[in-house]
Amino acid sequence: MFERFVDDTSDYLISITDSSGKIIHVNKKFQDISKYSESEILGNSHRLIKSGYHDVGFYKNLWRTLLNGEIWTGFIKNKAKDGVYYWVRSTMIPMLDTNKKPYQYICISTKLEHPHEELLDFTDIENIQKALDQSSIVAITDKDGTITYANKKFCDVSKYSKEEIIGQNHRILKSGLHPPIFFSQMWATISSGKIWQGDIKNKAKDGTYYWMRTTIMPISDHKHNTKQFVSIRTDVTELYEAKATVLEQLKEIKKLQNQKEEYYAVISHELKSPLMPIIGWCEVLIDESTKNDKERKLAITEIYDNSKRLLQLITDMLDIQKLELDKTNIIKEEFRVNGFIHDMIADYRKISERYKIKLIDKTKNNITINTDRHLLNQVFSNLVNNAIDFVPSGTGLIEIKIESQNDIIVFSVKDNGIGISKEKQKELFTKFHHGGSSHPRKLGGTGLGLTICKRIIENLGGKIWVESEGKGATFYFTIPKTIHNDS
Repeated sequence: MFERFVDDTSDYLISITDSSGKIIHVNKKFQDISKYSESEILGNSHRLIKSGYHDVGFYKNLWRTLLNGEIWTGFIKNKAKDGVYYWVRSTMIPMLDTNKKPYQYICISTKLEHPHEELLDFTDIENIQKALDQSSIVAITDKDGTITYANKKFCDVSKYSKEEIIGQNHRILKSGLHPPIFFSQMWATISSGKIWQGDIKNKAKDGTYYWMRTTIMPISDHKHNTKQFVSIRTDVTELYEAKATVLEQLKEIKKLQNQKEEYYAVISHELKSPLMPIIGWCEVLIDESTKNDKERKLAITEIYDNSKRLLQLITDMLDIQKLELDKTNIIKEEFRVNGFIHDMIADYRKISERYKIKLIDKTKNNITINTDRHLLNQVFSNLVNNAIDFVPSGTGLIEIKIESQNDIIVFSVKDNGIGISKEKQKELFTKFHHGGSSHPRKLGGTGLGLTICKRIIENLGGKIWVESEGKGATFYFTIPKTIHNDS
């Protein structure tokens, strides 16, 4: 990540190597001091400039430190291409992957002009500070964690000014997400002289949250006492937001999978329910001992009713599939509601007479609407069937009403039935939900009717809802006075 700025850092010799120590990048200052060209350096290791001054133990200690994920700081005597020797003060930083293994090494060095005087001090943190400021979010703290330096990028992301940051602890950015043990373990790592790497969720001054991929490096003096900490950060907020989106999608997929399994379980049950009596009554008819006309009529009636129920279930399942795939064709036509309601009430005359239920049209004006007559009839049929199921026989009352309001038409089906609790209203328009499953149903039902109603009304550009307080319930739905056929 340092390659974008190493060439501009003219005061320092900077090199980057891969995990094996092979040099993959150097800046111009490195080339000028070593007298080697870039092409001569790249692909080689630092042995190219080895002076022979340091023994094997020196290099073993250096590499042991780096391979343990720790920063190495010290002095090295090198030999340039022209045979001239020179000393550098170097800080070597291992960049760790997610497994805490080094994948690159960054070496930031300063040529010593007066080696004998400068070999006593190798804690110049400004070397690292200047090298990193141009591309990273950088902060430096003292050994107690008090911020002594924050670069512009740090201030831009945190929304705090440099004056507000300096002298503060990083707790000023605490989001509240991480438990105390998270920070305890972090401090235990860096206090022991090791590098800590991890992701931290911070809170900016304006209250927004952001994620930082963080490397904290302890800087020690010549006695190996930690004097300062350098934190180098990369903003990975977008990565975490993408991860959250993926997790939410996976959660939704899981939810849909559960619904699918539940759907198939219910379908299996619903399909078997009408088949069992059909088979049973067919066996009664086949039995030669069944000669009673009344018993035969009962058998035929049961077979007929359950066959209709099975057919309705299959029809509803196909309708649901078409609606969910958005393959329902909307065929609009202009017609008057009075005739539409009159025809529908006539269709229910036999059923209403059988159960002594009154079906009343409360529409006052003869409104002309422009919509899909078949889909509208399907919605009304489902709502009226539901009302018939739950109103009392003998005193049942169902009122149908259509009103024109501005640019919409409001439809309602009101009954004096058992009512629907607030809890059940929340799930009323979901698949296979029976509004009053403990109540005997006159017309049966597949549990898909209200789901179909909701999808149809939404396809027609309207909405549907229910109101029920105690006894009785009123289903409302709206559609635009003129619908647009996009199919």
